[in-house]
Amino acid sequence: MAKRSALARIAVIGGGRWARTIIDVVARILTSDTVISIHSPRNADAMSAWVAGRFSCGNFTVSPFWPEFRAGESSALIVANAVQDHEKAAKLGLLAGIPVLVEKPLTPTVAATNRLLALASESGSQLCVGHVFRFARYVENFAQNVRLIGKMQRLNVWWIDPVAEEVRGEVKNYDPSLPVFVDCLPHVVSIIATLIPVLDLTVHSVELTRGGAETTIGMVAGDISVNLVLARDAELRERRLVAEVTSGASVELDFSVEPGVIRSPYGETSADYMWGGMAPSPLTALLMAFLAGANGGKWDTRLSPELALFVARLADRIWPGYKAAQAAWIASQRQGGHCQVRDEVGLGYAIRELHYLDQSLPC
Repeated sequence: MAKRSALARIAVIGGGRWARTIIDVVARILTSDTVISIHSPRNADAMSAWVAGRFSCGNFTVSPFWPEFRAGESSALIVANAVQDHEKAAKLGLLAGIPVLVEKPLTPTVAATNRLLALASESGSQLCVGHVFRFARYVENFAQNVRLIGKMQRLNVWWIDPVAEEVRGEVKNYDPSLPVFVDCLPHVVSIIATLIPVLDLTVHSVELTRGGAETTIGMVAGDISVNLVLARDAELRERRLVAEVTSGASVELDFSVEPGVIRSPYGETSADYMWGGMAPSPLTALLMAFLAGANGGKWDTRLSPELALFVARLADRIWPGYKAAQAAWIASQRQGGHCQVRDEVGLGYAIRELHYLDQSLPC
């Protein structure tokens, strides 16, 4: 990978696993001329220790404070902290007039998303969103395979995370303040957008089990039926899409282990023959696109925040059905005496989620 340099500084806000993953990739893309400043009010000491152990060279700073930007400074900002703080963090860069990349979801609400879009327009700053699967070659290869065999009439998606999953040497944890559909929709919809370029999703059903840890959402996109199964705390990781066409044939993408395989009437093939070679990973491709734009290049349309607004509006349409289904599920748990329930683990999940939502969901 040819190293890129020009920006004086890349500021990264975040102190969790995904922030470390992003920093790791950015450090491989940029030369040491660019300062990578890391800002984590809650986890600065651990981030300092991680940087010291991870990098033998480079130009890093770590701070427990929010970043400040000087007028005319050649900088860019990457936001990878808790979703409730995305709006506050992104504002720092937008008000300074520098490019900003925000990890998905952009914000937890339509109102907050609209505020950031308006601020970006007013300030003339470039606001980008990290929909990483927009940069996945295996998704594009799957879409091409579907188009080869016919017109899609049904799409089934399984997006399931296990109880404990190790990713790049670290245990992956989900944000308990985000219901599974809010957390997963940005990924899933960004993939659907590659398959159905003109998105117009109508929600017709929301069902859940295990207190909401497994949620099934039925939708329609024109004459295409779309069914999502989104789950946490399962036994195994599953990332799978099955597209059925009008002839009755189907194409499957299983990328539970990247890059996965594609199964079609023509047989089974690797979903990405370039994986692990010279071609960049989806995250690397995304960050290269952002840094190229921040350096004065043409902005990649896959970074556009418009998809994030679509996802936020879609989540708003799912919320009423989700709340009703969760309330009905909780009411169904009483069994025998008042202190007996059918699914104690699921009930605990639902109560914990409701508690976090009460505390953290902004206007």
